[in-house]
Formats: sequence, C-alpha cells, structure tokens
Amino acid sequence: MTQFTNEVEKQKALLALEEWRTYVKFSESDCWRGTKIVKFNDESIKVFETGTGKLLKETKSPHRRRTLIDMMFKNSQ
Repeated sequence: MTQFTNEVEKQKALLALEEWRTYVKFSESDCWRGTKIVKFNDESIKVFETGTGKLLKETKSPHRRRTLIDMMFKNSQ
C-alpha cells in the first residue's frame, strides 16, 4: 500500500497546480484600446475585447511545471 504514496502525492500536487494556475492574479481594462487584460497565477495572459468578450490574444505561461509548483507552495505560506 505504501508503494503508491509518492505517486498519490505527486498527483495531488498536479491537481492542485491545475486549479491554482487558473486563479486570476490581476485584471485591468484599457478604455482607449477597448481591451481587458487578465493575468493568471501561472503568469499566462489573456487579452479580451471589452465589448464582446472575444479573446484577442493568449500568452502561455513562461514557467516549467516544477517552477510553477514551487511558486504555488511559496504563495500558500
């Protein structure tokens, strides 16, 4: 039974990471350009058109999974 403990802990961390990375870190609107910028905990960015909510641009997270897990645990302390 204990042989799977490490795998279970790893999977729990990955599931927690997937949830944590979707939380919004900050959001700002630019009325002149008509855009809304949303930055998430994993530092990925999405730019939306203010009026329609249409996704204009998406930037993936620049970090590797191990770094993101470290960031997640650092922020939770």
